[in-house]
Amino acid sequence: MRSTAAGRGARRGGRDFEPGPTIAHNGAPPLPEVRAVTIALQSVVAIHYTLTDDGGVILDASQPGQPLVYLHGAGNIIPGLEQQLLGRSPGEQFTAVIPAAAAYGERDAD
Repeated sequence: MRSTAAGRGARRGGRDFEPGPTIAHNGAPPLPEVRAVTIALQSVVAIHYTLTDDGGVILDASQPGQPLVYLHGAGNIIPGLEQQLLGRSPGEQFTAVIPAAAAYGERDAD
């Protein structure tokens, strides 16, 4: 779907934007410049992940085409990962080392 708007301070998807430079292709109308989105509280987030232990053994992973989808800030994932995801951009890849206390807790010796 193609969306266009004229003038400054137009709205797209309920958000204000300022048009930026665009390149018309084959006579198509220019599209507005879209600002980068980052993960914030109350964002619906979809991530692919691989969980490993300290030795690199895979303990869990998302399946191709089936990301983990959650509401950021609602406590639906471990706190350490939620904290590390805050402010990240779509498509960004990173490694998060999360201490037990910020994940599932310390291992019980019993």
